[in-house]
Order: sequence, then structure tokens, then C-alpha cells
Amino acid sequence: MLKLANKNASIALQEKFSLIERDEERTINAVENLGKQLGIYTPHRIEAFDNSNIQGSDPVSALVVFIDGKPEKESTENIKSRRSRDLMIMNRCVK
Repeated sequence: MLKLANKNASIALQEKFSLIERDEERTINAVENLGKQLGIYTPHRIEAFDNSNIQGSDPVSALVVFIDGKPEKESTENIKSRRSRDLMIMNRCVK
């Protein structure tokens, strides 16, 4: 019984590592393809802004950062504003 449990654990661990390796490969390929599509070197850091509101009120701007295709949660920022002007909110986010 112990041998069977050990064998099952070993198989599960191998499958988990295989899944992690496939995800890593897909991420690397996606970032490389993005660079090719944009006609640039493979990007190391990607920053994206998103402006949102609820029917014109409660405006929010977010800066999302990806490093080597993975989200960098420490660099992500959310800024709420009383004004609904996207450009002003983004300007605050950039600074």
C-alpha cells in the first residue's frame, strides 16, 4: 500500500512540474511573438493602463505591469478620482 501511495505521489508531482513547464513555455512564446508582431525586441517589461467608470461616475485608472510575461503585482496601481476625465487620471497614475 505504501509503495502504491509513493508511486501515485511521484506521478502527481511529475504532472505538476510538466504543467508548470508548459505554462512557462507558453508565456515565453507569447511574449516573443508579441515582440515580433510589434517589430521590436522581445519586451521585458510591459505596462498597460485601463480607465473605467460606472455610467460616467466613480472613475478609476489602473496601471498593470508584466515582467517577462508574468503579472508584477507589486507594481500594479489603482487610482480613484472624483473627476471623470480619463487623461487626468492616467496622468496621476503615470506620476
